[in-house]
Amino acid sequence: MCKQDLLCAVFAPPPSSSSGSDSNCLTGPRVPVQRLCLGGNKLTAGSVAELAEFLRFSVVAKEKIEALDFAYDRFGNLFSAPQARNCIGDEGAAQVATVLAIAGNLRELNFAGNNIGPRGVASLVNSFEKQRALGKRPIEILDLNMNNIGLEGAKTLAKALRAPECTLRTLKVSDNRIGLPGLLEIIRALKANTTMKQLDISWNMCKKDDYNVSAVPASEDGVQFAMEVAELLSQPTCALESITLDGNLLGNNGAMLVLKALQDNPTLPMKHFSVGGSFLDDSAATHFAGYVRENTVLRSLDLSRNLITNEGVATFKAALTNNTTLTALSFRDVCFWH
Repeated sequence: MCKQDLLCAVFAPPPSSSSGSDSNCLTGPRVPVQRLCLGGNKLTAGSVAELAEFLRFSVVAKEKIEALDFAYDRFGNLFSAPQARNCIGDEGAAQVATVLAIAGNLRELNFAGNNIGPRGVASLVNSFEKQRALGKRPIEILDLNMNNIGLEGAKTLAKALRAPECTLRTLKVSDNRIGLPGLLEIIRALKANTTMKQLDISWNMCKKDDYNVSAVPASEDGVQFAMEVAELLSQPTCALESITLDGNLLGNNGAMLVLKALQDNPTLPMKHFSVGGSFLDDSAATHFAGYVRENTVLRSLDLSRNLITNEGVATFKAALTNNTTLTALSFRDVCFWH
């Protein structure tokens, strides 16, 4: 089934529809669909335009659909071949943006791996402003992982995050070639934000494919980034419950700055903390073990792909004896580097 047939099969009027043979009269499904997942179907901007038309004219869709998911990697590469990934780009994002202001319950957008750049981000942010102007509640979850928003896209998102009316609770911009300047824009914007709960800004200062923990790079940029993150986590108004900082050159020094901020702000509801691929060694692992020993809020800690040996892992034995709240601890791929 081609992508056009796929969309028509779901969204075309039923045979008994009074619309007769008018294929442009989209009445929509009569089932209470709330999440619409279309990843791995080679969708382009043209296909998304058809979907946008349906969303604009279907009363059912406008009132029922809560999430639109175009992400490629829902199951990694196990079920979806790379050539099947969607590529809706900036134009497709703009098409979705046109329906946001009229959608009654749309709360989540997932565009992971769809070749969206700064123009697509600008379209989405502009639609958030239109939603507020019309008295609509904007979306709460935005996933832009594995796109190409760069510095300009990061600046546009930072503008949205600074708005007092911002309602985003989850933002994912992993692997977007943002670089240090773009990361600083987002982190500094969040210092005035009181709604953000989950933040993934990983792999924006180095690529996963290029990561080699044995060749530790200069970490001045990583430390500067860590200083800003630490200042954010120290804010009494910070509401973050999950933060993913993997692949941003933190090093031991940067990680210790962030860890100290977590320790010094006991009111912070941090439940998930990830610093995988951050060039950490056994010394850093020991400090994290100490944090786990005293913590009663953290549920998940990820130290994957770091230069941690058995000695560093062993420091968690006593820590876990005293901790009754941590439910997930990851040392994935640490031994690989030795």
